[in-house]
Amino acid sequence: MTESLEAEIRTLRSLFWSDRDPDGRGFAPLADAYRRAGDAKQALELLGDGLDRHPNFTPGHVVAARLYVEQGLFTEAEIAARRVLDLDPENVDALRSLVRVLDESGETVEAAKVREQIATLALEPLEDETPADASAEALATSEPEEETEIASEPEVQEHVDEFDPFV
Repeated sequence: MTESLEAEIRTLRSLFWSDRDPDGRGFAPLADAYRRAGDAKQALELLGDGLDRHPNFTPGHVVAARLYVEQGLFTEAEIAARRVLDLDPENVDALRSLVRVLDESGETVEAAKVREQIATLALEPLEDETPADASAEALATSEPEEETEIASEPEVQEHVDEFDPFV
């Protein structure tokens, strides 16, 4: 185990059940750190206890699915991945774990459908990305001619402000 991973585990362990984690949800990142360190037993113990207390905590199920896949426990991995997808149908980490399980079990048709879903999700814009972000990028590379169009933008904004009840 690397020194940085040991330090991460110490930090996460000190935060787990602390004033910053009064509900004990820190089990998920701590279990993931143990998973990455190769301590599957400790990770499984944390996940078992944490998911008993927080059965709808998506990050815990994501870590469980990864751990189960790595341990070759494909039935358990599929259950964990599908639980995540029940809670968050677009969770790419769970979809990736599910693909590995489906590939391992020879379910090539379903694995292909899940891969297609992952690809579709990867192509969708982020929720934070707005048309303004795209136009700002276009402006950065635009020719001077296009700057004329920007001058008309305040008129559009004034029109929108007419309908704003807070103005």
